[in-house]
Amino acid sequence: MKKPANQNIPNLLRKYPHVWDHSRMRSVVRENFARVLACRRALGAEVFVSPNGETRIVLHTCKSRACPSCGYWQTIQWLHEVATRFPDVPCSGIVFSMPDTFWEIFRTNRHLLPAVAELGAGVLQDWALEQYGAEVPIVVVPHTFNAKLKFNVHLHILAGRVGLNRTGNRLVQNIYYYADEITRRWRHTLVDFLVHAIDRGRVRSAMPVEQLRDLVQAQRDLWWKPMVRQYKNQQAFLHYIARYLRRP
Repeated sequence: MKKPANQNIPNLLRKYPHVWDHSRMRSVVRENFARVLACRRALGAEVFVSPNGETRIVLHTCKSRACPSCGYWQTIQWLHEVATRFPDVPCSGIVFSMPDTFWEIFRTNRHLLPAVAELGAGVLQDWALEQYGAEVPIVVVPHTFNAKLKFNVHLHILAGRVGLNRTGNRLVQNIYYYADEITRRWRHTLVDFLVHAIDRGRVRSAMPVEQLRDLVQAQRDLWWKPMVRQYKNQQAFLHYIARYLRRP
């Protein structure tokens, strides 16, 4: 069913500017919403005229992932690029999550977020090297929201169950990522990362440093939910994850 015109994102942004266009909103959010409003309207256009007089006007687009049309196009491009680079082999879909006590740390210290994807990929690559002597293809898609669009940091990862040995001259097959073990490694790796960042003064918090450090350290031996799913190839995972990439 087609949504009423007044329910699409640009119309909602125009109707309720007081919700997002104010100094308390992050500047990157305001900039991207402003680009959405200007998309195909205020960004100009290119006019192409053929020798026989045929004219075509191409409107400039905002290229923002928050834009319904531009975001969808970027998602399709991403799917194509990953599908051509990632080998069509059996793989595992893995979710690395973290407790809500860590969400606020990352929400107020966004400079730490880029390292999270690298940490998750490193956990799986180290596992494959240690257990199978193999290097495996890995794609990490970091998320900072949940189904209710509330801040929630977690990683969706596609990891190949076929890799290459250390010299790159032999295939290694039947690589498995045991959920409890890789989740334990992920938990310890993330705790070590945050403790190190706290000790170096890179974490801003209303808590005293020692209290914050104890809060993080308390998670080291607690249970985190493991999530691993097997796929015959990458297509099912990529189309699943693309639903999230299309969200603003």
